[in-house]
Amino acid sequence: MKRSHSQASFLFGLAVCIFLLCQSCSEHTSQTDFQPEKKYQYLTGITYEKPVTKTELLNQLESYFNSVQIPVNVLAAFIQDIELAAIRYNTTGVDGKPIEASGLVLIPSGITAYDHLVSIQHVTTDIGKAPSETGFTFEMAPVLFGHPVAMADYLGYGITQTADMQHPYLHPETTGTACADMIEAAIEYLDYKQITPKADVLDLVGYSQGGTSTVATLLELEKRGKSASIREVHAGGGVYDLEGTIHYFRALGAHPYAQPGFIPYLFRGIMYGDGLELDAHQLYHPRIFENGLDALFGTSPLSKWHSALGRDLTQIVHPDFYKTADARNNPDLDALLQAFRKNSLLNGRAPQTPLLLYHTRADEYVPFLNVEAAVQTWSNAQLIELKASDHTLGCIEFMLCYLNLRPLFSGLFK
Repeated sequence: MKRSHSQASFLFGLAVCIFLLCQSCSEHTSQTDFQPEKKYQYLTGITYEKPVTKTELLNQLESYFNSVQIPVNVLAAFIQDIELAAIRYNTTGVDGKPIEASGLVLIPSGITAYDHLVSIQHVTTDIGKAPSETGFTFEMAPVLFGHPVAMADYLGYGITQTADMQHPYLHPETTGTACADMIEAAIEYLDYKQITPKADVLDLVGYSQGGTSTVATLLELEKRGKSASIREVHAGGGVYDLEGTIHYFRALGAHPYAQPGFIPYLFRGIMYGDGLELDAHQLYHPRIFENGLDALFGTSPLSKWHSALGRDLTQIVHPDFYKTADARNNPDLDALLQAFRKNSLLNGRAPQTPLLLYHTRADEYVPFLNVEAAVQTWSNAQLIELKASDHTLGCIEFMLCYLNLRPLFSGLFK
């Protein structure tokens, strides 16, 4: 699993990774006519296609380069034009019925062939910030090194966004299916653009929620008999042991947790994915309803939940959550806990494809126990321990590792 890149390309890629973390390419062109000469199984339409020129990228990067005293012209020769395309494709919804979903494809401008496609499963974002709506972000850096990139919006994002902001968060079956179908649609889109594959080869890459989704996508592709097409799998900072993670949060008790919104997001996500109709009053602490905080879940983006809920999980989840099974009388909570057990990746089929799992012990969002349990359970998994000081910095280190560039910036991660 080795690649080589020039140092100049690395400097450019790193700058893009950091600077474009929260940037997007706006002013999309209008919906395009899609009249292919052949019938595609997955690709159903193109919402927009947008070229992003070298000049536009340089303009976006100028303030960053100036701040770190790097002349823009030093790296100008290594910046290339890229193209973005928001596509629509056939997949399956949480109810098992056909649905049209959306995603983003990124292509180095001017290519007529490619040696492999990179499927990147994205980190957790607000539902209104789907890849097809925000455009280029740091996770998509592999396109700058000459590789087409595909990124599904996830169900509940993009054109599948629901009025009550539902998303099957960390639900492996629905996520794996949607991402695998997006890969097929991206391949068809590249065919539509007359860009031919030199080989049927794929990399799967993702961090945080994207790490979980990458393993879910791998399992789905293996189920479809696509193992031979998978070149590399890189999953970082993911939740693989969902059941163990729930036990971790139970043991955490009143100890502050920095991102408490993830808890109801997880509750709602697994319920939505499994089609469970449970009484929310049996899942959350009474203060959630007394203070009207439950209204946030269906009306406000996830980023607004964290500060509103407070950092004490014992004041967010139902008190029965902290009782033993024989001491609680809460069938709704029991059903949810059973769903967590069922949807834990470690309790399902083990991946047959070799995969690299990255995690930092300093991760304050996703407990390190996930990767420890995964490498003990999956014989094909190898741990790459990150040195980053927190979950977010771990994402940057993870991408540098994937691009085989981590040694050049060892000073950032000690």
